[in-house]
Amino acid sequence: MLKKTSENIIDFENIYVSYEISPVLETINLKINTNEHWVILGANGSGKSTLMKLFSNDLYPNANYPFKKELFGKDRWNIFELKKNLGIITNDLHNKFESQGAFLTAYEVILSGYFSSIGVFSHHKTTKKQKEKALEVLEFLEIQEIKDKKVGQMSTGQLRRCIIGRALIHDPKAFILDEPTVGLDIKARNSFLKILHTMLKKFFRELHTLL
Repeated sequence: MLKKTSENIIDFENIYVSYEISPVLETINLKINTNEHWVILGANGSGKSTLMKLFSNDLYPNANYPFKKELFGKDRWNIFELKKNLGIITNDLHNKFESQGAFLTAYEVILSGYFSSIGVFSHHKTTKKQKEKALEVLEFLEIQEIKDKKVGQMSTGQLRRCIIGRALIHDPKAFILDEPTVGLDIKARNSFLKILHTMLKKFFRELHTLL
């Protein structure tokens, strides 16, 4: 059940980001509230992916400028706790699993969302509840039949569904989608958009029930 809240998801003021000397983002002011949907448009190299990395705390602002950077009302986060609140679906993440996790099964890709890792390792302890949730996500995305299929044997569309499942594992408060359909053929792209539409319908149905 969704909780009714007026909490801000993003609250940025006067954000600067630089790579070495060159500025990439300057004087960014952005506020995104709960239950809002935003699209960020721009040319290649304009800083869209850099902004996404600010959301996920994979990058930090230039501390030479006074700034405000709050996520879900907090300015300090353990990055693993933050990523429990964010469902991240990006082409970069897809490529990481493709290049570094070819030995993983669909089930393991989804389960790895609990650890924000590329895979599930021996030191990762999973509970019965977590394993059951991974199976539920496989069913929700209608990919039970590839549960034991290796990433290296998957189509691009199948792996993208696994990445979506990984993002869903925590029932996140918000989703970050950075060029999520890049590399997909028409059929896989339509499949992705259908899943996204289903997720949004479920969200609004639960919100309507709450209100």
